[in-house]
Amino acid sequence: MAENNEARALALKVLGRIEKDSAFANLVLRTALDNSELDERDKALVTELVYGVTRMRRSCDFLIDRFISKKLHPDVRTILRLGTYQLHWMNIPDHAAVNGSVSLAPKWATGLCNAVLRKVAKETVEWPTKAIEYSYPDWIVERLESDLGEPEASAALKCMNSSKSATPREDGYFQDAASQLVSDLLTQEGNWGEGPVIDVCAAPGGKASAAVSAGFPVIAADASLKRLKLARSNSLELNIKLPLVVSDGTDLPFRKGEASRVIVDAPCSGLGVLRRRADARWRIKEADLAVLADLQLKLLCSALTMVKSGGLLIYSVCTLTNLETIGVDEKFRNLVNVEEIGDLPHPWRKHGRGGMILPQDLDSEGMSVFCYRAP
Repeated sequence: MAENNEARALALKVLGRIEKDSAFANLVLRTALDNSELDERDKALVTELVYGVTRMRRSCDFLIDRFISKKLHPDVRTILRLGTYQLHWMNIPDHAAVNGSVSLAPKWATGLCNAVLRKVAKETVEWPTKAIEYSYPDWIVERLESDLGEPEASAALKCMNSSKSATPREDGYFQDAASQLVSDLLTQEGNWGEGPVIDVCAAPGGKASAAVSAGFPVIAADASLKRLKLARSNSLELNIKLPLVVSDGTDLPFRKGEASRVIVDAPCSGLGVLRRRADARWRIKEADLAVLADLQLKLLCSALTMVKSGGLLIYSVCTLTNLETIGVDEKFRNLVNVEEIGDLPHPWRKHGRGGMILPQDLDSEGMSVFCYRAP
């Protein structure tokens, strides 16, 4: 497999699309693999190379730039990143990583690529900062260290640099372990009254389908028709009935006080799922957090009007920042009269009045959740 350069060539093509066109890594990779004739082992290699290089881009550039004195052509830099990732983060022999990568370079750049990658292979490295070593923007490291503390932040950042497959549920749907725990909270036993379950930001339908599989009547709403089509596809595969509604979560079209349970799995910075969204760390900006927190609060206030008295309202986000979790919860409780349901069961760790799963807790995504009883 390591000697097969068709896989490296395809990875290079995909990485070029991500770099030049700002294409989303998962989308362009899926299309490339579907259109290829590679076997499953080589497809796995392409996936590892694309996601790995995308995640570790900053670290790769640091290792490369020690031996570069001029501006690199973008295609040459991508080739060097590809080789550097194999040398430092994959169990591939140095000669295969170097030769395989150099063979992808244009003739005018083969000498440069060969010289740089051989130096990268030989020279030891001293990382100047944690953000460069772990390959994140400075602000993400600083934010998580401030919110989580340095030891937990470091463990989370390291964990999110590794790959992890979703876990199959009993109904056959593949869903991350932390997301499944949120689904468990949605379907927990309790005197929440009669009425449907409404999932306000439902697509692609993981939590909504879990509630259907548990025997609840569910309405799945989302602002994106395109993403709701994913939810429809998933419900068809599971052979379940899941009514879908395209709607703005801040202005829901349902009858007030109709639902026994409502979940708001809100749009967020995604700083708990950076292992799955390889390019997200380079897309999200620190200024986005306050904008997202405002949206999250609006969604939560809108959702509360759908819940009958005594019903269950769940707010969840796949992020780890205080601004989008504790901060939203505090603002929400200052605006409305709700009973907070704290002390969530193991393995949720206490987070303000709610709970949090860090990536290293279950080798999963990071997740934060708050549960309320409607007045």
